[in-house]
Order: sequence, then structure tokens, then C-alpha cells
Amino acid sequence: MARHELFTGNTRLDEAFDNRGRKALKPAPPFDDFDAVRRLQKALVKVLGQNFLKKSFPNGFDKEPDGKYGQETMDAVIAFQRQAFPGQIMEHDGRAGAKTLGKLNERLLAGGGGGGGGGGGGGGNQPPAGNVDVVVVLQGAGAGNSPGLEDASPQAFVGVPSAESFKSGLPASTIYKLFNGDPSPGAAVVQRVIDFIKANRKGGGRVVLIGMSSGGANVFEIANRLGLTVRFLASSDAAFSSSTDGRRQLGFQAGECKNFFQTLSNQFKQEFHGPVNACGGNRDFSGDSEFTSAETARKLKVAGLAALPGGFLKINSVNQAFIDNVHRMAVAKGNAEAFSRAKEILKGAT
Repeated sequence: MARHELFTGNTRLDEAFDNRGRKALKPAPPFDDFDAVRRLQKALVKVLGQNFLKKSFPNGFDKEPDGKYGQETMDAVIAFQRQAFPGQIMEHDGRAGAKTLGKLNERLLAGGGGGGGGGGGGGGNQPPAGNVDVVVVLQGAGAGNSPGLEDASPQAFVGVPSAESFKSGLPASTIYKLFNGDPSPGAAVVQRVIDFIKANRKGGGRVVLIGMSSGGANVFEIANRLGLTVRFLASSDAAFSSSTDGRRQLGFQAGECKNFFQTLSNQFKQEFHGPVNACGGNRDFSGDSEFTSAETARKLKVAGLAALPGGFLKINSVNQAFIDNVHRMAVAKGNAEAFSRAKEILKGAT
């Protein structure tokens, strides 16, 4: 097969395509051939979109990339490999060898994009023919909601006008579904969401996952098990069972990840709210003015209350009201950003 112009005129790429010499381009150290890596980075942007390689193009996507095969480039290669070789785990190694470059070359010759990474692409609000985007919102399990129940409660839309306002203006081919969450990892609702996404996503359709509270914790497990690159993943004050909850350590592929939370309520040992290792967009609201004001007010009301063994604070009516309040505040503030960004992406304004 002919090679795309990005893959011609470089002897290091010739080596990798022909599976000889140093064979696959691979992460540093040591640094691989800079021109070859730049060509690979440009190819990945054409196929996956810009969101996977923002740091690798420090001067903008109209300028040369850095030519460094670091973590971001490796993650982008893995994202492509998951698309090109679904279910073939051994191929998801982050190296650009003959098989990976061959598939990437095919996609470039066929016109690039459509791989679910997002990033520009024409057509306004209309995705390429045959593509169906899937948006899943996983809300909390409280307020008497039955785990896994679909389209049941407006709880998920704290912080945004309404479900209808979010869905208004999205491409007609977008599939949307609301599920109630479940506080436990490995819950049946996780598999139900995965089954829904796989049954409804078509072609190179994008996947958007938004979760809050216990649903926020479970979206990370969904992304881990899904086996697809999630275009956008957002969690508002994910309620983990503890600081050692395994969902905080899971790996997943996402073009963009936002994890909004507050750590103030962790001092009461009810739930744990905090960063997720594989998410590049962790943000703690605890230092924001409305949260510091709430904590100051709580301290004034319970001055002198002794801590429990281990340093955790006792629960009383004041502290319980504080826990519930900062959780609602973080969900509302996180949702406002998460739903707004999701809508931008789905409408094509990436």
C-alpha cells in the first residue's frame, strides 16, 4: 500500500514500517528520531483529534510538535491502538511498530478523523454519516433512587438549568441516557451502562460520561472496563468508599477528563472525595471562597468538639448539615462546568 506523505522521506519510519533495525518507534529514554516522532504526532492529531496531544504542540497545532515520544504521545498511540485493534490487548503497548503504523497509514489515506478523539472536524453539528454519539449521565444513588433505574430523577441536573436545556441543540444522532448510580464498585449498573454504550454507539461516534456522587465514582470504573477511548469524562464530587477505593487507581483512556471535588468533608470519615490518578483534570474546590466560608462557619458552631480516634471529627447535626451542604455545592459547581463542556464538544466547538 502507498504511504501517506507524513510517512515518506524518513529513514527511521522506513525502519519501523519494515520491521527492521530499531523497529518500532517507542517512548524515551532515549529519545527517538525527532523528525519521525513529529510525523507520528501529526498523524495522530489528524486521526484522533487535538485533545490527545495538547502538550506536544506547545506553540499551537499550526506549528511543529515537540518531537518527543513522552507520556502524552504514548497515551495517544495506545488510544489509537485500542480503536485499531479492539480486544487485542497485546497490541496496546504504546509503541508505533509496523502494524500500528500500517493501520494509522490506512486511516490517513482514507481521510483521517472519525476515530472518536474529537478535535475539530467539519460538518457543524452533524457528525459524519453513520456515526452515533452516546452520552450517559450517572447520578447519585441517594434520595431513594433505585440503583440502575433509567431516566428517573432530575437530581443529576443540580447546577444546570435542566436536562432539556442540555440536550437542546445537540446533533440529532446523539443518544442520551440517565442512570441512577450505585455506591459499590463493581455494581451491576456499571455493566448496564457499558452494555448501553456498546449497543448504541455507531461508527466513530464519541462517548461522553458524566457522573456525580456515587455515580461519579462509578464512571471511572465504566471508562476502565469499556475498552473504548472516552471523548469526555467528567465527575462531580465522586463519592468513594475510602481513600483506598480502587476506582481512584484505575486506568482508562479519555480525550479529556475533569474530576471536580471537595476534600473538606473527608475529615468526617463518611466518604472520600479526592483526585483520580488517571484523570489529567483534577480540581479541588475546597479553597474556593464559598467552601472556605462554609468551613469557617462550621468551626465556629462546633468549637471545642473532640475528634474521634484517628483524627476524624465527630458527627453531630451541624457537621452533618455541613457534609451534605458542601457535597451539594461541589456537585452543582462541577456539573455547571461538566455539562457546559460536554455540550461544546458534542456541538463540535472543541
